[in-house]
Amino acid sequence: MRVVSGVGPGVCSGWGLGMLVRYLKIIGALFGLFLLMVIIDRAIGVPGGSRFYAVACLSAGVAAGLSCMWALARQALASGRMCARLRVVAQSAESHCLEVLRKVTHYVESRDRNRSGHSRRVGELSERIAREIGLDEKVCTNLCVAGQLHDIGLLAVPEAVMSSSTKCGVDDFRLIKKHSEVSYELLLPLDALSRKTLSAIRYHHERMNGTGYPAGLAGEQVPIEARILAVADSYDAMTHDRPYRKAMEPLQAMSELRRCCPAGYDPQCVDALARALKLAAMEADPADSAATPLGLRA
Repeated sequence: MRVVSGVGPGVCSGWGLGMLVRYLKIIGALFGLFLLMVIIDRAIGVPGGSRFYAVACLSAGVAAGLSCMWALARQALASGRMCARLRVVAQSAESHCLEVLRKVTHYVESRDRNRSGHSRRVGELSERIAREIGLDEKVCTNLCVAGQLHDIGLLAVPEAVMSSSTKCGVDDFRLIKKHSEVSYELLLPLDALSRKTLSAIRYHHERMNGTGYPAGLAGEQVPIEARILAVADSYDAMTHDRPYRKAMEPLQAMSELRRCCPAGYDPQCVDALARALKLAAMEADPADSAATPLGLRA
């Protein structure tokens, strides 16, 4: 039986794998180009255009590789022939692509030492909140990935704005507000990310009363995944230093989140965070507040 037009059942060991290998080499080359652009940017101060070009190349290569792999997989499955080796290669390539994107996000955070580790922690917190709410395993896992990649769009924000020691002005805030849409557009071509994951990334700055961005969604219009990510993102930001302020203690941050419910945050998500971090009992008994929950300030 023919699996791909012009190719017999040997797709796993012949033309199919060869094509995948070529695409993986392209992805590697584009990642190398990205690093070169970063070096040039750092060395001679080229404006953000070099970063845009590099990330565009990286996204195009990743999208092309994944599209090729899943097209082959779909055709193999449609023909009734399970191609186990192809599936393993596709999963491995998917993991590789996500790891590349995590490295890009790490580069973005490295421009501001106070943000180091933020995306990793937001991913962990988002997953824990989702589990407390009782969402299914796949959603929980995807939310961890959403948290890890949610700020990749900050690549579009100038370094001077990112590392400013004062609160940003109106013009700077306009630039920063674009980052969630930029993140969404960069990650949209990737079949490895579900639509719910992409929606969480796109809408994690929406607020329950409709005053957030980019779309001004309100209430149930804001996907539950985005509401979870919003709480995790805000909590981690509040409990870590920023250039213009010192970190809050965990209970202070939780109090602020609750003060902003239900206008800003979903109370269900805030309650789930308190349970996940063992803060609910401490809120009830302030005498226990001296004991900081494990893992909050890592």
